[in-house]
Amino acid sequence: MGRVRVAAVLACAAVTIAACSGSVPQATAVQTPTAPSASGYRWPLNATVTLTSEGPHPASVIINVGGRVTFVNSDTRPHEIVSDPYLRHEDCPPINRVGFLSPGQDRASAVFEVVRDCGFHDHLDQAGVFGRIDVRIE
Repeated sequence: MGRVRVAAVLACAAVTIAACSGSVPQATAVQTPTAPSASGYRWPLNATVTLTSEGPHPASVIINVGGRVTFVNSDTRPHEIVSDPYLRHEDCPPINRVGFLSPGQDRASAVFEVVRDCGFHDHLDQAGVFGRIDVRIE
């Protein structure tokens, strides 16, 4: 009986050593905050996208569930910000609240309530103005 216990202990030790000796892969992310924000969320609750003659800046943002994205039209022409896909606009309904923006105007999306990756585009210039909103929860 003693040999069985010794063998079991040695087997457990060997498994533990083998499991701990390998390297742990490091995860990478597009945007990694160093500490939680004052709101207690890891990802920003809200973000701002500025529309310019060169396109949206930034073209991709990350927000936490429960947040909004504000679009600011700093261009000299109007934009109509809607959800992908083109013509259907159904992937992320909160984006559709932004709609038509005259030069100098800004408007926030509705609240993003679901974790997902959302595409947006300018319905007036779908080939030139497009971007992504990554909605996460932490």
